[in-house]
Amino acid sequence: MPTHSPVLVPASASSSSFHRHRSKRKLDQLHPQDPPKRPRPSDIQPVPLRRQVYPQRSDQVEEGELPDDLPPPTPAASRVPLPSPSTSSPPIENLPIARPRKRLRRDDPTFQQLHDRYFKYGRMLKYSGDCHYLASFSPSHKDYKPLANPPPPSDPYHQRSALLGRLELVDAIICFAYSLWAKDYSQNICNAESWRSLNSFLSSTKVRWQTDNTSELDRAFLGLIWMVEGFIHSRTLAYLQIETLPEFERLQRKTDQMVSASQANAQRTPPMLPSPASIAPASSANSTPTGRDAETPNASAAPPATRPPAPASSSTPGGRPQLDKAALREIAVPVSAHFSDKLQAISSTLHHAKLSMKYAQTHLTLRTLATHFPVTFQRILHSSLRQEDEPEPDMEDEAGELFWPGAPTTGEGIGWVCLMGKAMINEFGKTVGYRGYDGCVPKPGEGSSVPPASSSSSSSSSAASAHGDRR
Repeated sequence: MPTHSPVLVPASASSSSFHRHRSKRKLDQLHPQDPPKRPRPSDIQPVPLRRQVYPQRSDQVEEGELPDDLPPPTPAASRVPLPSPSTSSPPIENLPIARPRKRLRRDDPTFQQLHDRYFKYGRMLKYSGDCHYLASFSPSHKDYKPLANPPPPSDPYHQRSALLGRLELVDAIICFAYSLWAKDYSQNICNAESWRSLNSFLSSTKVRWQTDNTSELDRAFLGLIWMVEGFIHSRTLAYLQIETLPEFERLQRKTDQMVSASQANAQRTPPMLPSPASIAPASSANSTPTGRDAETPNASAAPPATRPPAPASSSTPGGRPQLDKAALREIAVPVSAHFSDKLQAISSTLHHAKLSMKYAQTHLTLRTLATHFPVTFQRILHSSLRQEDEPEPDMEDEAGELFWPGAPTTGEGIGWVCLMGKAMINEFGKTVGYRGYDGCVPKPGEGSSVPPASSSSSSSSSAASAHGDRR
């Protein structure tokens, strides 16, 4: 029987093998509740992170009972919702286009061209608006005036003649105001006579919009008219104050001299002696009954009242000597008739400016603009323009930046009102088939000549929703 010699294994190899098998057996025999040993970092395999989805329980949880499958608590830092791109910034297609700045000087001939062009636009739109509006009445109405060449029944100007006529009238106001503003801006003046020539047209247009005031959108255009009127009055008032300031300062100096003279005369005049009646005894027959008993002694009778002496010379912080109101009423300062008319004009203009802006802020607000004119609202909201950039935008630009008109008390801002009003007209006009200058009824003898810069408003859509207006 052959004998097998034992295989000799190196001591280092046998020792390592023995320990490896022994550790393996120990791990297999561990009790399930014994804590496992900490693995080495080299033995850990990277596992891709996945979001764990917790199934919803089909059964309802009773009141006071905690569900068994609650998700793990979320760290507080991750509970704050991050702003999504839709809420942090508007879509690119809704942002207005930032046009390059022209930085024109006031004496640039462009402003005279704007004046001539938009004054002609205003005359076209005013005549056409009157024609379309009067043609919308029934033939039996006293104001009915038929068109010489009426549009076909399928044309929006036939279906919504009154609405589009009123829209043309507002457009005419915007064009007239913008033309006058361009001329004022180029000369750095305020031609009050030219602005006052718009008053009757503003009033008649307001009456027509108030008569057919049926919705918030109609009131928005009515508020636009009030805003134009309020800014016109405010501009006139601001320049009236500048014009009358030297006369006010002259009157101030004259008044100070007269007050000083009156104060000096009051100090030189001696106080008058009391009359005998004021020092008569209490038991005099001329005295007034006091209601006290006859036995009550008159020990507490006050000394006779005398006129206090004139106060010492003092002055107000402005340098004018201080007098009581009665003394100031007795001082008459001569005023010229011309300056009196200026004062009356300032008072009247201030009253009309306050009234116009009150109604403008009632009917036309940012919320109204965002609801009914979202494109115009976005052009104002995401604009980089400033108050002094008033001559930068183009009136016929329907995608550029705009600016919400600032405070009218500065005397500026009519240009911003006209730019915003034109944007409102163009945006709403696309929904009702308004064609702007191209839809005007031509004046007899003038044809249908349209100035060259009228391309932007002629692309209005003819598909329109019914407005409920009379034909």
